Amino acid sequence: FPVTIGPSWEDCLLRIRLITHASNEYGYGHLSRTKALQQQFFATGSDAILTTIDSKHDLDKLNSFFIDNPSIIVIDLDSRYWALKLLALKHFLIEGSNITDSLILVFDSPKFTIRNLINAHLKNVIYLNPYQDAGSSHQLDTLTGLDLFPFSEELRKVRSRNIDYTKLSQIAVSCGGSDPHRISLLFLEILSAFNKRVLDVVMSIGPLFSEEYIEALVKAAHLNIHQIVFVNPKNHTHEIFQKSSLVLTTGGLTRYELAYCGIPFITINFDPIQDLASEMFAERGASFHLGNFELGFDSLKVHFLEFFTAFIGDKLQQKQMGKNGKLIFKSADISVASRMIELHRGR
Repeated sequence: FPVTIGPSWEDCLLRIRLITHASNEYGYGHLSRTKALQQQFFATGSDAILTTIDSKHDLDKLNSFFIDNPSIIVIDLDSRYWALKLLALKHFLIEGSNITDSLILVFDSPKFTIRNLINAHLKNVIYLNPYQDAGSSHQLDTLTGLDLFPFSEELRKVRSRNIDYTKLSQIAVSCGGSDPHRISLLFLEILSAFNKRVLDVVMSIGPLFSEEYIEALVKAAHLNIHQIVFVNPKNHTHEIFQKSSLVLTTGGLTRYELAYCGIPFITINFDPIQDLASEMFAERGASFHLGNFELGFDSLKVHFLEFFTAFIGDKLQQKQMGKNGKLIFKSADISVASRMIELHRGR
């Protein structure tokens, strides 16, 4: 890091700059989301250069980032790194460049808002909150809506397929790129309490899992009564999801992707803000939320067994949950990149 992705932008319709946070510990979901957005911009004929930053030291390496006065600037940084987010905005948007003609779009989470920290003269900033329903914000400079999440072309293909739920049998465990709170291991231990039948379980190993954590997962799998297969999802995540009747996951981007594709899922979270989003998906019938991992193993296990025992043999419920998930994103057929371009043209 930093990493820059994208071709030169000669003869392109619009010049797009994308900044996201990514490191060896956090940010894999942000990188995936921003890469999906970049892909959407490419589909419009625009050029989008994506750059990752991991620390304030990276800012000095990107002094020329806005030298070409891009049409649209999109910033998507993890809320854990709010200081880095502020530094990036001040460095690039206020101190570093003349970008009065650029449209600046900032993905802003409800956990930490930066709008009051930006100099008042920056009038060309729009905040995007993809964690709430459209129209739920009363701020004139904020757009809200779950369909502000950019989805890749691969996911769009998964969403368009016809699912035969009677042929789905495997359970997938997919808890992000790093799984810092070891939710994958917790799911394995909870699954071992289900002894009605042997399950086919696919365990996704994130690209940022440590060797020590992988060893712990393998050890837990050997002690488990179920058939567990470990996979690296780098190029096969969507194939894993398509073959699964249920996915066990945590917070982050995966929940939105699963609901968008019509795949039922169960969540355990480690963050109160993530709990809010997971509860929203559960209330809409797209998933089942076990709760926060601080509830403890025994409580989570009881909740899981109550739901899972009935769910695993009910293909009608699986189909309905998948349908409910798709309905949440019924307005997502128009790509987020296209909406951003329309915002730029309509200013």
